[in-house]
Amino acid sequence: MIDTQNTFENEILVGIPEVLPVKKEYDKNVNHAPKRKNILTSEEKKRFDFQKGDTEGVVNYALSLKGIIFAAIFIEDSDQEIIKI
Repeated sequence: MIDTQNTFENEILVGIPEVLPVKKEYDKNVNHAPKRKNILTSEEKKRFDFQKGDTEGVVNYALSLKGIIFAAIFIEDSDQEIIKI
């Protein structure tokens, strides 16, 4: 009989050092958020006449679909340097 739990644990441990490096101090003065690519380029926004508010109703549309009980949209506003949920 094969001990699958032990085999799994051994496979997980492969490559993990016995002594982990010291944790680096978190610098609060550095923006740690990953750089995100724009889904629409500035050129595409101009070509399609993108306006603030064009995404109104997207979440409600998703919620109108059968079986969907939760929906969210994340919008990055580079002018205000915020992400709206």
